Amino acid sequence: MKLWTGLLILLLAGAGCSYQGEDSPVAAPSDDPAKTAPGGAPAELYSPDKDPLVNPDSLFQKAPAEPEKIARDETLVRYLKSDPGTLNPLFTSSVYETYVEDTLFDGLFTFNSDFEWIINESMVESWEKTEDHKTWTVKLRAGLKWHDGHPLTAHDVAFTWEAIMDDAVPTKTLRSGRDQLESVTALDDLTVRFVHKEALPTGKWNMLYSILPKHIIGDKDDENRKKDPSLKKDPYYLNYAQAPIGCGPYKF
Repeated sequence: MKLWTGLLILLLAGAGCSYQGEDSPVAAPSDDPAKTAPGGAPAELYSPDKDPLVNPDSLFQKAPAEPEKIARDETLVRYLKSDPGTLNPLFTSSVYETYVEDTLFDGLFTFNSDFEWIINESMVESWEKTEDHKTWTVKLRAGLKWHDGHPLTAHDVAFTWEAIMDDAVPTKTLRSGRDQLESVTALDDLTVRFVHKEALPTGKWNMLYSILPKHIIGDKDDENRKKDPSLKKDPYYLNYAQAPIGCGPYKF
């Protein structure tokens, strides 16, 4: 807190000193060594982008190119300022819930450290789109599994979108954007097709969502879902929201 307070004061002070009104005199070069760089040039203004305490180099280090150098069996411990209310991606709403969701679940699309949309190559083998940008066909990698060992297929991808769009499921936040898709269809176990209602600049972001396990959540004919179409109130779904089976890099 002290660090950010200090940064705020410095930034405000810099902004105040840089303003020169019509009657404001131009400041003469300072004789204070602390305010000048070697050679008499003005000292460089403070920039939080270059502050190692604010943006350490490790924050921007890329993962090793060799997969064997990436530790995949370690335990992740992360401090959160608030307890997550749910770990079911359908209902996550706070940033703390999202932090945990991103470690437990995965999707076919994601974004990098620059918040640029990218294909999730750990799940996608290939993809193509039509010239009108409305139809995307994605082929999943073979051998993908849920944390319980059950195969992850294109049917899970299509099922998740159907659950998001189900009016009985109170997931309006996640539905926004995904409702711009006309359909999401599993062509076979490894191929899924996204059809957009229209070609939009945001279209590729509308396909970004965490995949849910169909074999656990259940389709509309499943007995658990018949008892609780909202997927949110019955003990079966409440238990899942506290200890979900996912497909991400970490699991309970």
